[in-house]
Amino acid sequence: MEKRYTRKLRELKENRDLLNIDISKILGCTPSQYGRLESGKRLFSIDQIIVLVNYYNISIKYILGNDNKKNKITENYDFSYDNFSNV
Repeated sequence: MEKRYTRKLRELKENRDLLNIDISKILGCTPSQYGRLESGKRLFSIDQIIVLVNYYNISIKYILGNDNKKNKITENYDFSYDNFSNV
């Protein structure tokens, strides 16, 4: 089942004339694995979403459909485990 965010990710990929193989290299998976993610047959991990948000320089809100503007990221966030281990 296609999710709203998978549609946005497909649009971003196609608007940049990228292929599944291009994005799969960024995510460290195979093109067929990326195809299953993009089609909604498998779910993206939060780590994969963060990699793509940084790659496309857009906001997570845009990917999730909560914002129609591709707000550019103005700072990089460190989502590593060490930053959340004291929470």
